[in-house]
Amino acid sequence: MNEFMIKGWCPSYTKPALAKDGFFLRISPDKGYLSLKKTDLICDLSIRFGNGLIDLTNRGRLQIRGIKEKNLENVILILKQNKIIQNNNNHIMINPFWEKKDKNILFYQMLKSILSKLPLLPDKFLFAVDLGQYPVLSSLSADIRLEHDENGKVIIRADGHLMGKNITPDNLLENTITLSKYFVENSSKGIRRMSHLINTKPLSCEWCQYYPAASKFPSMDNIGKLGIYYGTKYGRIRSTDFKDLLKSSNPKRIRFTPFKSFIFEKGLDIVNNNFLNKMENPVNDVHACPGKDSCSSSTINTYEIADKIRQLTNKGVHVSGCTKGCAFSKKSEITLVGNNGLIDVIYNGKSNDKPQVTSITKKEILTKIDL
Repeated sequence: MNEFMIKGWCPSYTKPALAKDGFFLRISPDKGYLSLKKTDLICDLSIRFGNGLIDLTNRGRLQIRGIKEKNLENVILILKQNKIIQNNNNHIMINPFWEKKDKNILFYQMLKSILSKLPLLPDKFLFAVDLGQYPVLSSLSADIRLEHDENGKVIIRADGHLMGKNITPDNLLENTITLSKYFVENSSKGIRRMSHLINTKPLSCEWCQYYPAASKFPSMDNIGKLGIYYGTKYGRIRSTDFKDLLKSSNPKRIRFTPFKSFIFEKGLDIVNNNFLNKMENPVNDVHACPGKDSCSSSTINTYEIADKIRQLTNKGVHVSGCTKGCAFSKKSEITLVGNNGLIDVIYNGKSNDKPQVTSITKKEILTKIDL
């Protein structure tokens, strides 16, 4: 099992990663949803073989945390036997507000069917299928995006470019291969994402013809037509709490969103104080990674700091245990980064940007941060 120790890849069910609290195993639900039975089983596996904690990621994945090495093969076998993991969908993220037979599903299925025909891509490489009326995944990291343009036509866009190229289902394959080859042939150890490559070697004008529609989330009323929307604090779920909610609501299936939330389809509308209920906005603007109790790269208690600061400001906040920025890879109005037990502060930037304020304590947050 020593191969699981290697870093630099994106964890999955075939490549569990070792953290401070044990191994964690990442599951990528097909089209972003699981049945009630499968979701309940994941909770049981978390309780029996892990530390009872499940994380929701900003790709819409689930992570079973705290698994002992001796139990890894057994957990993977149970997941396969119950068809929770059939194909590795790590390379695709779908707009979680898709509707039956819409373009999200059509292009997701097409993209999934052609993945094997693409050049070998890095584990972290991600396609965002974002074909609702308006894009909703723009704030999340991806490499190749499928979106609607301002006139409602489908475009393919390399992340980092403001504009894209019109495509149809008939030429999806050739355009996806071309963009993928462009990335593989020009990337390097220092350039691992499409946006980084675009900054150094822009694409030709052919790929930059149409702007995507402006990003806009559906209203909570419209989301409510899909099911009951629940938020989480920073994506962290206690498996026992989740099992209780599943039992009380009894949904047909559960959609997991890249906003660290989930939707119960055809379930009872249950208020549960272990989750965020009756949200006014589908997105939580405070992000935090698991912190020092779960990750050896972190030196601060991220959740404690995030809880404190979210009560003091309406600005977007990202609390990162280190400069990697696992919880949120984009710019935030306020980013706090752990630095040997102290905190660095970055305004309107990412966790690996140069801080404007350095080495403050938790107690100094009130006095030394512009909230």
